[in-house]
Amino acid sequence: MEKLKFEDIEHGQVLQSSKDYAIEFSNQEILNKASNKYPSIFKEVSNNVGILNFRNFVGECDFLGKLVKVNSKKISQNNYKIMMADLVDKMAQLPFDFNTPTLTDFQDQGLENPSILYHLFLVVRHFVIEIEDNVSACLENIISNPAEKIEPVYKEVPIWEVKHLSKRTFNSMIHSNDWIQINDKHNVRKAALATKVYYKDSYSIPGVAEDYHVTRSFDNSENRFIKYFLKLCLDVTQRFNFIITNENRNLLNRLELVEQCTYMEEILEEWIYHEFFSLIGEMVELPYNSMILQRREGYKGIYDFYNRLLCSLEFPLSDEKLERLIENKDVAQLYEIWTFIATINTLEHKFSMKPKKSLIIKADEYRASIGSGIYLSYEYKGVEVKLWYNKTFYKGEGSYSLTLRPDIVLEVGDNVYIFDAKFKLESLTWNQSNEDDIEEKNSFTFKNGDIYKMHTYKDAIKGAVFSCILYPNPNESTPLFFSDGLGNRGVGAVPLLPSNYLTVLGEFLGERCFNIGE
Repeated sequence: MEKLKFEDIEHGQVLQSSKDYAIEFSNQEILNKASNKYPSIFKEVSNNVGILNFRNFVGECDFLGKLVKVNSKKISQNNYKIMMADLVDKMAQLPFDFNTPTLTDFQDQGLENPSILYHLFLVVRHFVIEIEDNVSACLENIISNPAEKIEPVYKEVPIWEVKHLSKRTFNSMIHSNDWIQINDKHNVRKAALATKVYYKDSYSIPGVAEDYHVTRSFDNSENRFIKYFLKLCLDVTQRFNFIITNENRNLLNRLELVEQCTYMEEILEEWIYHEFFSLIGEMVELPYNSMILQRREGYKGIYDFYNRLLCSLEFPLSDEKLERLIENKDVAQLYEIWTFIATINTLEHKFSMKPKKSLIIKADEYRASIGSGIYLSYEYKGVEVKLWYNKTFYKGEGSYSLTLRPDIVLEVGDNVYIFDAKFKLESLTWNQSNEDDIEEKNSFTFKNGDIYKMHTYKDAIKGAVFSCILYPNPNESTPLFFSDGLGNRGVGAVPLLPSNYLTVLGEFLGERCFNIGE
């Protein structure tokens, strides 16, 4: 345990997550303030001394006015950003068929729901400030080549000023109430129209007719949609900012979130009050079928952002998980979710699979025949492949003993492969000698308690071939596997990081799960 005096902690000092720091204060009043303000990470142990432990938090934290940087020796800040980007991208891509949101949700009551607001903020932040081809890049393309609305504007003009002949022009002539009588000496007496129309005892021609001129305007449905999208993003940002600023929440990264919200508001307001959008009205209906939104540079980017914003609400992150990810930057929680996303990406990029179906399946204790969690269906070399997140195996329905819910379940035909994320796991080593299977099993079970749970999964779940731990280790990239002597059956551990997962997990799955027909 490292000992620090509160007065000696410097601005920008780097501390480690999941490490105890004994903090000595100059007086009891400051210590009490720390205990009240940070109950999740700080605990008083004696007069003027408390234990500070940031647990799974990573990032910048304002600790009693001292801005400290909290790093993880397992997940770097860069890897954290990559995992969060992967999460947001996949939230907006998986085509779930459950509880599809609508535009009405946003306008009427959706933004009043904190869980919806947190989902939306996560995605809006990603689109506005975290990616290169962001909202501003799309808007610059739109401003440089905006979509125009070209339409005719009709007005009555003297008959001799008509320049365009249209059906409406002819109709206006026929129904005109302003007729000019033509005598024999009039210079238009011989005109075809004057010789055909005999009105009120004389030949006549209409004195006025409706003619049109072409107007060009940027105030069209596509540009109104772009303006609506900007206002929606601003509304989400401002509402989220209000919550984290005014509500009594123990946010470890409140300062960082407020700074992000302020920066996002500045960007969005600058665009909303841009001279171009001052000419644009409010959106009446969403132009879903517009080819401009679907194809033109800039417009299609914003339209894609909007659709992904809607789709993100279908990703089943609980309120608790959202708060831990956003408010406290819980890297362990993020890692667990990310391992599922990494598995999806590996199937799709390494093995060229495309999901045929993806669902969120609900279950409760009274419907034991239905699993719970996210379910994706693929096909590989004619074999059905299913991928589950948090699938439940109830006793007597998939499990021979206890009710079990592993993080990830991969089904390839009749074979079941189990994966569980273990962020806290440091390393795994065991003697793989086959001289004494019982002694070997007892050895690594005793040394690595998490492996015992893997044995439980493998032995209890029907059809399970192996069960493996997924854990972050920046110093290791080789999976460890303990075979029970029956082909691929056994338990193991796969080191997984954003920088290596496609290779490490791809090769592991290719060797042990997808060597179909080889």
